[in-house]
Amino acid sequence: MFQSPVNYQFFLFKAILDK
Repeated sequence: MFQSPVNYQFFLFKAILDK
């Protein structure tokens, strides 16, 4: 799991934009 919750949100956001 990610240590920082912000990193997790950023990853999800990037995935949505990448979609």
